[in-house]
Amino acid sequence: MIRSTTRGLLAATLSVCLVACGGGSGGDGGGAPADPGEVTVAVTDAPTDEIDLFEVDIVSFRFEKANGAVVEVLPQRTRVDFAQLVSVSEVIAAATIPAGVYTSASMTLDFSSAQVRLQGGTTPASLRDAAGQALSGQQAISIVFPGGGFVVGARRGHFALVDFDLDQSLVVDALANTVTLDGVFYASIDPANPTPTRVPGLASGFSGAEFSLDVRIGLGLVTRGTVTVATSSATLFELDGQTLAGQPGFDALAARGDGTLVVARGTLDPQTRRLTATRVVLLPQNLDEVGGIVVARSGGAGADAVLTLRGVAVRRGSAGSVTFNDTVTLRASFAETKVSRRGQSGALNADAINVGQRILAYGAFSGSTLDLTQPGAGFVRLVETDLNGSLAAAPSGGQLTLDVARVGRRLASAITWSVEGVVQADPQALVVNTSGLSLAGITSGTPVHVRGFVAPVTSDAAATPDFTADTVIDRSDAGSLLRVNWIPASASPFAQSSSAELTVDVASAVFARVDYGLVAPVDLQANVTVAGSSGFYAVVRGFRLQLFTSFAAFRAQLDQELTGGAQLRSLRAFGRYDDAQARFTAARAVAFLR
Repeated sequence: MIRSTTRGLLAATLSVCLVACGGGSGGDGGGAPADPGEVTVAVTDAPTDEIDLFEVDIVSFRFEKANGAVVEVLPQRTRVDFAQLVSVSEVIAAATIPAGVYTSASMTLDFSSAQVRLQGGTTPASLRDAAGQALSGQQAISIVFPGGGFVVGARRGHFALVDFDLDQSLVVDALANTVTLDGVFYASIDPANPTPTRVPGLASGFSGAEFSLDVRIGLGLVTRGTVTVATSSATLFELDGQTLAGQPGFDALAARGDGTLVVARGTLDPQTRRLTATRVVLLPQNLDEVGGIVVARSGGAGADAVLTLRGVAVRRGSAGSVTFNDTVTLRASFAETKVSRRGQSGALNADAINVGQRILAYGAFSGSTLDLTQPGAGFVRLVETDLNGSLAAAPSGGQLTLDVARVGRRLASAITWSVEGVVQADPQALVVNTSGLSLAGITSGTPVHVRGFVAPVTSDAAATPDFTADTVIDRSDAGSLLRVNWIPASASPFAQSSSAELTVDVASAVFARVDYGLVAPVDLQANVTVAGSSGFYAVVRGFRLQLFTSFAAFRAQLDQELTGGAQLRSLRAFGRYDDAQARFTAARAVAFLR
């Protein structure tokens, strides 16, 4: 059976943040060239439950000026695993570019050594293009900016955010282990609410509460620019299994000296290239990193533990290489294993590593085992765990009861929820502590996404909540996915259209589905109206795409293309779905033409 899904790859939001900032068209005319501007380029992604890994090389990122001049901003090819960039962006370049009007951009991806692994898969998936052919080699995708382009002014800084959206347009054949891929970029201008930014690099120049960060990717030798990192009393420093807050953490990091490899996370000011850090993480260069979900545990509260991890990536510290294991065993000592929790100061013990928790563990990996039972062998870091499901009952008393469909990208049924005979949580009625969080509009049956941490191992699980949430998102309001395919492509895919909406002729399509709240896929039986106002919309034909921030302009271009002989093969959208009205309000939409 071929499983088609709206969870997928693409609709990359290229926030090319080269916005109007004075300087006119300096650098494009015949006068003296204006001083250059600056652009910081970052990549990000949205979550998906179909893909564990999507690694590909970005070999080029170029901006093209109105006069035809091309500016390359990527100093060296960069390998990125988009599946791991969820709710955070990662800086890959900080470049100085000439002032002027930039009308388009292009990004070249090299699929020659790309690795894609389906959720739960143990072997790489095959990549296919929209025509069903093997996807390999370099593919350049051009982007024409809406409104005639963007102006880069002298001595101004800007933020370019590339969002490779894994929720929009991927087709997975799980039995054949293949992935069919289309490439789309949306363009936004200086996003008003950008995701938190993380910057990897070498720290130096420690002074007061600030340091300089030479941007590096992995163990790369090529500098990609510099960023100033500002810390405060609220900044958490995660250093070799311990978490320190404020100045003590800064001083402990500074004591390691210049050239220390870290990742700083926070809010980036593109004008000054200054990152106000909420967290600084030391990256161990000589330890292997094992990351995954704990799906089973032996050893109860207060005892040493043997943990089984699934969906695991193993990164070798000395070589920088990556291998993938479906199952890894982690041995932890209650007395000796260092444990910390992301975002929380202080030390924990091995009881904090419960089933369902996502972790990063560091040590010497051998075979399929990481042994952290000896003093100094390594440490474990608990990281945010994502739950997707629907409410089993209305919230009450600062708690909600969740019927869990997935933990991270794993089915809830893949986890053994008992430890030494004690049930730690019931996945069909998992109790979540939501103290301090707004639950407005959330009630029984609401699809939600919850992010936080699993409660420690206990001998009396009924006495405490099973999970503490940092974030609760109402998926019925936050987003659903629409996908409609026509085979063969259709010259008349709409029952009707107006400037503000399109009514999709579902009967003429071979596939029409809404994934309601990213939790409950529904096959459409009747026509659905797709509407919108402002957002990110694209019309794609071949390797050229046109971008629009107005749904009316998107609809007009689509009508023009269809009138001119084009045919629609696929329509994908992200937004809010009203089942009772059969109406989809799109914040993003992509039309693929043939």
